Amino acid sequence: MLKIAVSVEDPEGHEKLEEHFLVDFSKKGLFVKTPRLWPEGTDVKILVQVPTVGFSRELQGTVRWSGTKKGADDKGIGIEFKLSEEEIRDVIEDILKHLFR
Repeated sequence: MLKIAVSVEDPEGHEKLEEHFLVDFSKKGLFVKTPRLWPEGTDVKILVQVPTVGFSRELQGTVRWSGTKKGADDKGIGIEFKLSEEEIRDVIEDILKHLFR
């Protein structure tokens, strides 16, 4: 099983979430399961990692949604990337390139 790990750090750096695995990743952003729900509009730092191949990439984002996904028990946050569509495409291609070496 392949896991893509995501760490999210709040803007003050007080809380860093480790070993939270990606639930949903798209060109606009991602959804991460979290024990704490941050307010919408919170700017966060995202570290996307593929531990099995030593890949790591830091991104910036903003919390756009916080709560429980419909039909699921897991709570989490929806983060919108602070990147252009071209930059997001480059990040996704970079992740896929490292996954399928």
